Amino acid sequence: TLTVTTFSLDTFTANTLTTTNLTATTGTVTTLNSTTSTLSTATITTANTTNLSFSSQITTSVTTVPGVGTTQAGAASLVAPYGILSVAVGQTAFVLSAVVGRVQIVRNSSGATAALIYPPSGGQIDALGANNSFSLAAGNKIMIVCESSTQFTTFAF
Repeated sequence: TLTVTTFSLDTFTANTLTTTNLTATTGTVTTLNSTTSTLSTATITTANTTNLSFSSQITTSVTTVPGVGTTQAGAASLVAPYGILSVAVGQTAFVLSAVVGRVQIVRNSSGATAALIYPPSGGQIDALGANNSFSLAAGNKIMIVCESSTQFTTFAF
């Protein structure tokens, strides 16, 4: 059994996840991250310091998170890899987790109200400046990568 504790996500297409910056040997992955995602009996087909590819069905948690307030202080925490944001007028704020390498996909389920996504205190999303929010329009989704404890990057899809 091989336990993978860190990785950088490159691609995910039809049950195949390709990751880089990981040293491992060929074998079977039974747990990718016990708190967020689990791979069941994934067979590693290529392993070196450049690329690691394996395929399996990925099981991950999806969490509906209600917004809290409108500021960074006291905002609802986003900890699951996939979050459905539930916002209402005056309850629109969310704060990201500072877990380096974490990829989070969030969707604003609101029909009319934008969600305010904040970095942790002292952090920055894209080039918005420290502690400033990213506004996710109603009905939209975004992928956010924690590149360091203070830098987050968004990818629209």
